[in-house]
Amino acid sequence: GLQHKRYLELIETLKQQIKMLMATALLLHGQWNVTAETVGDQFEDAFPDPEFKQVWSEFSRLLPAHSDDEHRSALEAVWLFESFIRQLRSYAQ
Repeated sequence: GLQHKRYLELIETLKQQIKMLMATALLLHGQWNVTAETVGDQFEDAFPDPEFKQVWSEFSRLLPAHSDDEHRSALEAVWLFESFIRQLRSYAQ
């Protein structure tokens, strides 16, 4: 996405990936009834780690209002996605 300057597409893809990872992690807590709209809140309840909350909050505000911000927002999205993965990995070990 970065290489082909598909910034908004990259941000949306990473957002969907985070939601899928959240939904998968919720299975550890026996939560099967999850939707794209509820996954963030359910994940926050099951995994009250403040770093998760911060990453998701920042990611949710990423979509830029101006096309000039798309590249910066895409880079930030990649960083936040990596941060989320690192934090989630600590629960899997």
